[in-house]
Amino acid sequence: MKRIVLLFVALISNQLMAQTCPNGFTAMNQGALDNFTTLYPGCTSINGTLFIGGTVENLDALSQITEVTGGVILGSENPNFNISGLSSLTTVGGSLEIVAPLTSVAGLSNVTTVGQNLRIMYCASLSDLSPLNGIQSIGLNLEVVNNVLLTNFNVLNNITTVPGFINIAENPLLNAISGLNSLTNIGSYMRLVGNSELGSIAGFGALSSIGDYLLISNADALVTLTGLENLSAVGTYITLSSNNVLSSIAALNSPISLGTYINLANNPQLSDCAVEAVCNAMDNPNIELYVVGNAPGCNTINQVEDACDCAGQNLDYAFAMSACGSYTFLDVTYTESGTYLIPYTTVSGCTGIATLYLNLVELEYEITVVDSTFTISGNFGDHVWVDCLNNFEPIPGAILNTFVGSSSGSYAAIIESGTCTLQTDCYQAIEVEEPVGILDFEKDLYHIYPNPSSGVIHIDIAENVSVSVYNLFGKQVETFLINQQASSIDLSHLSSGTYFLVLSHSSGQFVERVIISTK
Repeated sequence: MKRIVLLFVALISNQLMAQTCPNGFTAMNQGALDNFTTLYPGCTSINGTLFIGGTVENLDALSQITEVTGGVILGSENPNFNISGLSSLTTVGGSLEIVAPLTSVAGLSNVTTVGQNLRIMYCASLSDLSPLNGIQSIGLNLEVVNNVLLTNFNVLNNITTVPGFINIAENPLLNAISGLNSLTNIGSYMRLVGNSELGSIAGFGALSSIGDYLLISNADALVTLTGLENLSAVGTYITLSSNNVLSSIAALNSPISLGTYINLANNPQLSDCAVEAVCNAMDNPNIELYVVGNAPGCNTINQVEDACDCAGQNLDYAFAMSACGSYTFLDVTYTESGTYLIPYTTVSGCTGIATLYLNLVELEYEITVVDSTFTISGNFGDHVWVDCLNNFEPIPGAILNTFVGSSSGSYAAIIESGTCTLQTDCYQAIEVEEPVGILDFEKDLYHIYPNPSSGVIHIDIAENVSVSVYNLFGKQVETFLINQQASSIDLSHLSSGTYFLVLSHSSGQFVERVIISTK
């Protein structure tokens, strides 16, 4: 009989213990929180919502709690609020909401399951969310809003699906979203708005589908959409607006199943919108495209349409060219061998890059003239002399280095080396045995002085005369017309040396050697 009584007492004690956990618990001050262990000794699970507010400073009295079947709301206003007492908590059946001046969320590092929403909002002192990386699943929505010290969203790397929406907004120092790198599906929408320092969304690299819409706005440090390359379906629309430095949406260069419209507005650095997602939308009569306030090239529907017409065309090409001395391509003359990347635009407005591999062959030569004997030397192969006064006709048999022409003739050479052919300048035959002084019959006709000269030479002559100036090699370098109004020539721009003045007038032709010293 005594044994039966003891067994009955034990059963009653177990039932009493099972009833020590509350159906929800609220604490607005530290005293109420500290009474938890007295009121509910041995309790490990709260069957309802846990609400912490008011002036609660620490949660040490909850150190044995492993599960809250309802939501957890951490909203104490105490600037010293510490949640390390929740270090045993693994499961939140409802929403986990953090709205408090916390400096650390390390007390939630063992949480693996959030049944509904994960909200981190208005946490003015919180800069690091990495302790939340143990969360394996979120049942509904993810919101990270107005956390003024948060710099990097580097958590939730084990989450594959967010059944509801993601709203990351108004976090003024948030510069990167590097977490969520296993996330493939968002059931509702993704909203990234007002994160003025956000420069990277690379964490979304696995994301493939968004059930409703994608909105990225006022991300004033975001240059590219790197991280959205695998996005293949958006239920209703995509809006990219008021992103001051966004210049590339190349991450959307793949087909995306889309519901209603794409809105590209007020992105002042965005000039190229011809990505596959946009071009496909333009061709789909069921999808609207709004384009306004972007850079030229993506500022109107017509500009995007023109760019899409060129998209997919590979207009880049390369070619090799050998030429003599210089080569002209697209109105640009190149005078050195090398590789050149040359942008060009087709008549339809499409652009490409032509790569030119240029090999310039330089044929060097020198021609000297003594009387009417012409001699050529240089780094070339075959050559032939031509008559400049006879339409540059080749002179039969004139293929030697030295050629004797007419005393009044003008000649050039056509030289070649391999595939390179070059015609030289024309050279005038010059009689150089002119008198050192002035002959008696010439004195009455002209007078040239000073000689030597620093460049300006005066010519006294009774009638009009043309003056041709030749260098020692017989190459004409200047021509002048002399009369009573213009009786001097200026050769100061020529190099110092010996020159020949050939004077032609009604009485004949005379040659005078002059020395120019410009120093």
